Amino acid sequence: MKLVALLSGGKDSCFNMMHCIANGHEIVALANLKPSESNELDSYMYQTVGYDGIKYISECMGVPLFQNDIVGDCIVSGLDYVPTKNDEVEDLYNLLLKIKTQFPEIEGVSVGAILSNFQRVRVENICNRLNLTPFAFLWRIEQPKILRDMIDSNLTAVLVKVAAIGLNESHLNKSLGELYDYFMELLNKYGNNVCGEGGEYETFTIDCPLFSKRIVVDEYDVNKYGEAFAPVCNLRFKKVHLEDKNEKPGLTDDVRELLLDNSNFKHLEIIPPVLDHSKSNKIIKFESEKNETSNQILLESTMSIYNKEPYLVLSGVTSTKAYDNIQDETKEVMDIIDETLKNNNYEWSNIILMTVYIKNMSEFGKVNAIYKEYFSINPPPRVCVSLNLPENKNISIDCVCSTTKSDKKQCMHVQSISYWAPANIGPYSQSVVVNGSGYIAGQIGLIPCKLELPQCDTEEASLASETQMSLHSLENIVSVLPFKMRNDSVYCTCYITDPSYFTYVQEEWKKFMKSSVPINYVCIPTLPKNSKVEWQLILYNKNNDLMVLTDEEELALELELEDIVDHEVNIKDDTKRECLEYQLTETLSSDSSLIVNTHGIRKTSAFHYVSSVEYQDVGDVYNQEILEKATDALFDGLSKGIQSLRMKDNAIQLKNILFRFHTKVYN
Repeated sequence: MKLVALLSGGKDSCFNMMHCIANGHEIVALANLKPSESNELDSYMYQTVGYDGIKYISECMGVPLFQNDIVGDCIVSGLDYVPTKNDEVEDLYNLLLKIKTQFPEIEGVSVGAILSNFQRVRVENICNRLNLTPFAFLWRIEQPKILRDMIDSNLTAVLVKVAAIGLNESHLNKSLGELYDYFMELLNKYGNNVCGEGGEYETFTIDCPLFSKRIVVDEYDVNKYGEAFAPVCNLRFKKVHLEDKNEKPGLTDDVRELLLDNSNFKHLEIIPPVLDHSKSNKIIKFESEKNETSNQILLESTMSIYNKEPYLVLSGVTSTKAYDNIQDETKEVMDIIDETLKNNNYEWSNIILMTVYIKNMSEFGKVNAIYKEYFSINPPPRVCVSLNLPENKNISIDCVCSTTKSDKKQCMHVQSISYWAPANIGPYSQSVVVNGSGYIAGQIGLIPCKLELPQCDTEEASLASETQMSLHSLENIVSVLPFKMRNDSVYCTCYITDPSYFTYVQEEWKKFMKSSVPINYVCIPTLPKNSKVEWQLILYNKNNDLMVLTDEEELALELELEDIVDHEVNIKDDTKRECLEYQLTETLSSDSSLIVNTHGIRKTSAFHYVSSVEYQDVGDVYNQEILEKATDALFDGLSKGIQSLRMKDNAIQLKNILFRFHTKVYN
C-alpha cells in the first residue's frame, strides 16, 4: 500500500515509517505542519520543535515533503473529536486532502502514536473522512522495548527539547543510544516515560536506514526557561549539513527481522490439539414432522424489552415481514430499535453492547453497510455470529443500553493498524466501561498488523493459532482498561464452529485465566472471516462503579455477604478476586442422562450466572420431551444459584442458545 507519512522529525514518526516498510508498504509523501511564525507552538497535537530541519529529512529520503502552517487552535480539547471549524486538526485534514489530490494512489497514513489517544483519535477521524487507513505500528508497545529497538535498528535521534526532572541542557544533542541507560534510571527513580510520552523530551532524527545521507548538526542555540529543578530547554539548529553514507538506503534483513519480531508472537504457545470429529455429527434432530414444527416455534424470536434504571435491554429484535434482500431487512430491524429507544427516552449513544445474529455470514458486509449509518463516533462493542434463524428471518439483534451519560463512559475505538490488537475498521469499538462493568467486543484470531487469520496447513493448527491469537488480543485490550483480567472477569462467551473444538478451547481458557469464570461455550454455524473461535468478555470492578453507597449501605452489604458465606451451600469466598462464587453440578432425578452445571459470581452488587445442560445419550435424536426437560432443568439451576447468592429481582438479560443460558444481573 502507498502511504503518506506524518513527519514531526522526531524518532517516533521516523521509526513508524521503518515499520511500515518492513510490513510491505511504501512511503511516497511526507506531511508536516509547522508554526506560522518562527517560535515553537505548545500543542498536544503537533511536535513543532525542530520543524526547521524537516526539509533535510525529505532530502535524505528522496521523498517529497508537503508542509503547511498551523493556523487553527485547539478548540476541541476533549478526547473525542468531531470536525470543527478553526480547530488545528482541520489544518492536517486540509494538508492530507491536498496530498491525496496530487497522489490519488495513496491509501494510508503512517502515524507514530505510542500512547496518545488524543492524537490517535484525531488522525483516525481525518483518515475516515479521506478514506485512508492509519498505520500506528508503535501503538501500545512497551516503551523500553521501542527505545531499544530504535537503537538496535540504527535509528539515530538527538534530543532537541527537555522538560522533566532529571533532564537539563546538557542532554540536548545527545543521542538515544547515549542516554538509554540514563532514561531507564529516570524511569526507576521518578517514573519518567522512557520514550518521552509524558512530554519529558522531544527528539530530531539525524540518521536512520531510510536515509541516503545523514544530517550533521554543526551549530545550534539553546533557549532555557522555567524552574531550576526541571527547566525547559530547546535546541534550535543554526548550521546543518548533509553527509553521504556508504550503504544504500533501506532495511537490511537483520533490521527487518528485528522490526517484524513484533508480529511473530513467538511467546504464544501454539500446540495443535487432537480433534475428535465423531462429536461433529451430534446434531439436534426431531423424530416427526410435528416436532420439527415445534422446533421452528422454539427458534422463533420475538422482541422482549427490559427497562429498569439504569438499563434497557432489547432481545430478539427481528423484522415484521419477509424481505428479498438483507439490506432492507436490516434497516427495518435497526428502525425498530431506533423507535424503541426513543419511546423509552434512550439514544443510540446509550447502547453499550450489541449482539448481531445473521443467518448467512456471507452477507455480513451488506449488514454492516446499513448498520453503520445509525452510529457516529464511538459505536458500541459488538459480537456478530451466524445462527440458524427461522425461515424468512435473516438477522436478529440484541442490545444492552445504559442511562449513563457519554462523558461518564470510557469507550475505546482504535482504528489504526498495529501489533497491539485488531483494528476496528467496522462500526464497533473494542470496549466500553460503564457502571463499573467493562464490555469487550468479540475477538477472533486475527493477526493485528495484517487483519488476517493465521495461515496453517491443518485444521488443528488453525484452531490452536486462532485460539491463542484471539486470547492474546483479548488480554491486550483489557490491559489498557481499569481492570485486572484474572481478578475482574465475570462472564465470557466462547463461540466455536465445530463441536470437536469444545474440549480444546475449554482447556486453553482454563490455562489462560488461571481462575474460575462463568463461561458459555456455544457452537454456531460460522463466524466472521470463517474463523473458528471467538471470545466476548465482561468484567466488573466496584472501584469503577459510579454508584456511591452510604456508610449504612456499605455495612449492610458487608453483613449480607458474610451471612451468605456462613449459611449458603456451594459458595466459595474468593478474597483475591473480591467475589463470591457459586458452583453446582447435578444429575436430573427424572432423567439421569441430563447433567446440569450452574456457575455464578457475585461481585458486591453485580451478578453473572451461566447454566448449561449435558445430554449423556449416545443417540443424536432429541425429542420435544427432552427439550422441555432440559429447559426446566436450566431454569431450576439458575434459580438455585440466584437464591444462594441472594440476587434481587433485577435480571437485565437472559440469553439462550440451544441448552445454554446466561443471565446478567445488577442490584
